[in-house]
Amino acid sequence: MIAYGVIAIVLLVAPLLVLAPILIQVKRNALREYGALVTRHNQEFDAKWIRGQNAPDESILGNPDASSLVDLGGSFSVIRQMGIVPVDKPTLISLALAAALPMLPVVLLTTPVDEIVHAVVKMLG
Repeated sequence: MIAYGVIAIVLLVAPLLVLAPILIQVKRNALREYGALVTRHNQEFDAKWIRGQNAPDESILGNPDASSLVDLGGSFSVIRQMGIVPVDKPTLISLALAAALPMLPVVLLTTPVDEIVHAVVKMLG
């Protein structure tokens, strides 16, 4: 039954591996391009707000510079977290549960009731 679950997940995820080379290239390019943009933006923000090269009457409160810093950082984080397969852990868990669900009646019919009760009590206690 475990082999069935593993094979089912592999058969569902394997076709997505076709996209892996493209996603690797896209991620590499995006990291390079966004990395340069983030670096330049951070340097300009540092010069303006940390080093004090802003206009004397200009306040950081309500200024869109800080918001753009956060937005750009969030975009870069999304790129860094991008995987080579468009499947994440919760999706894999859902696939595993969907593959195991048809086996539940078989397990319940072949396992003695006292073992099931003992296992449930052990999990709860």
